[in-house]
Amino acid sequence: MPQGDNRLSVHLSRLHVLARSFDFVGPSSANYSIYFSLAYLMKKILLLLLILSLAANAVWLSRTLVSKSTASVSINSAATKTPDGKSKQAANAKLPADLAAALASGDAVALKAAGFSEDDARSLTIGRAFAKFAAQMKTFRPSTPDTDAKYWKNSPFSNYNKMTSEQRAAMNKAQRELSEAMRVAMGDDADLNPFGGNRYGFLPAAKRDELRRIEQDYGEMTSEIYRQQDGIQLPSDRAKMKLLREEKERDIAAALTPEEYQQYQLHDSSAASSIRSRFGDVIQNEDDYKKIFALQKNFDDKYPNDMFGGGTSSKDEMQARSEAQRKLNEDIRAAIGEENYAAFQRANDTDYKSLNSLQTRLNLPTGTADQVYALRDTYATQSQAINANAELSFKDRRDQLNALATQAKNDLVAKLGQEGADAYAQRAQWMQFLKNGSAFSTNAKDAPNGYSNPSLTVYPVRPAMPTNVRKASETTQ
Repeated sequence: MPQGDNRLSVHLSRLHVLARSFDFVGPSSANYSIYFSLAYLMKKILLLLLILSLAANAVWLSRTLVSKSTASVSINSAATKTPDGKSKQAANAKLPADLAAALASGDAVALKAAGFSEDDARSLTIGRAFAKFAAQMKTFRPSTPDTDAKYWKNSPFSNYNKMTSEQRAAMNKAQRELSEAMRVAMGDDADLNPFGGNRYGFLPAAKRDELRRIEQDYGEMTSEIYRQQDGIQLPSDRAKMKLLREEKERDIAAALTPEEYQQYQLHDSSAASSIRSRFGDVIQNEDDYKKIFALQKNFDDKYPNDMFGGGTSSKDEMQARSEAQRKLNEDIRAAIGEENYAAFQRANDTDYKSLNSLQTRLNLPTGTADQVYALRDTYATQSQAINANAELSFKDRRDQLNALATQAKNDLVAKLGQEGADAYAQRAQWMQFLKNGSAFSTNAKDAPNGYSNPSLTVYPVRPAMPTNVRKASETTQ
């Protein structure tokens, strides 16, 4: 094969280096869309490498193509060694000047002018961009002699945090250039990945590009604030995050028409993401979605997630958020109706998901998951009855709740079999409550103050004070 193929082989091998470079690059969201496009591009480069190999061999064998242009260039020269160790210089493979210049430039327009198809020109352009990016990433890797010797001390994120601000800026610039090269060459296809389609497909192309630039700008600034926090969030950090969040929303609103901004909110806001993760699979119509969205957005605007992730919120703030979360759940219930809300809760319940998985994996009869799910409510009622009996001592109450746990486990074995019952009981929070001598409820209203989370579906219930303890307390007062 002519030595001109070697350069493309190098580009292909650099794509493998690039895949590993993502383990080092800092936590920028821009990396993910790039990474998911890597597999597609490598397939295209492999195919194109084969095509170019055949073409280069044809050129090498036929001097008529070389004579087409008197100005030809040498693509590559490879030195080979004979068995006795002496080196020989391989013959230079020749390509027409316009083709060689187009390959060297990596410019899609020049490649198409030289005779490449649009698809092949695009693949070569992206290959060159990846090769450039991989070379840039290599310059950011630590090169101290003891890096490998002290492997236990090094991690991708520790290396990132050791970089200077100038190095991080250079890395962000390299990521931007690669992202832009992919966007120019592939358009919206650069956003395609195994987990979804075009993120901003509901907007015109120009607006999609503008939003991506805004997201990248604020993503880099947000990542830098989180890096500076180093696990400890200060009030000033929260103020910075609030400012960035507000400025980002203003920039997005300014880039879109009012109608486009409304669609953006419904498709891509934090409220939209929260609803999709909790209820998306079971919301049947847009009207119900918009009702829930309005309630969730009001909550998110008042209690943004970045305010409660660093441990700086006061007890009163956390209490207020907990009460607001409880009210949000009740407002959603009232907005969409009891039957729909029950379906939403069940679909979002980790217990129910576990039961459905066991029903499928163990080939259990249809309806087994629903039957066990109903048993949970039965045991919740029984545990609360024990809990409310003030005539029981603390020990007697605990013993009865433990016995209820044993009875529940036997029922689970009857429904799920021993293997399924063991797996489910280990994961089910309500079983853990009973084993620990605590009553539980499936209604958030019964939970202690401050014990509220949208992902929870079972809650501990405070026990009633035994009569003898209460009387003793009254006597001493």
